[in-house]
Amino acid sequence: MATQVTPEQQKKLEQAFSNFDASPAAATAQAEAVAAAAPINVFCQEWPKVKSVLQFLLGIAILPQKVKDAIRMVMAAGDTAARVLCH
Repeated sequence: MATQVTPEQQKKLEQAFSNFDASPAAATAQAEAVAAAAPINVFCQEWPKVKSVLQFLLGIAILPQKVKDAIRMVMAAGDTAARVLCH
């Protein structure tokens, strides 16, 4: 598995994010369905992995600032939930 984004991948990311819909309405229904189905133990087991993926995404320079801000908000919410739910 690659450890760095290649120039070709960078170009594909730029293209993908040029039309990225970051509006809350775009993801609300899917997020609610997933949240309703996920037991707490799954969250507690997977949060460290998910957080590391989010941290990786923050390192991608081409990501729009509003996307990075949203990722930071998700990370803060996840950390808060983990502190409360995962003993």
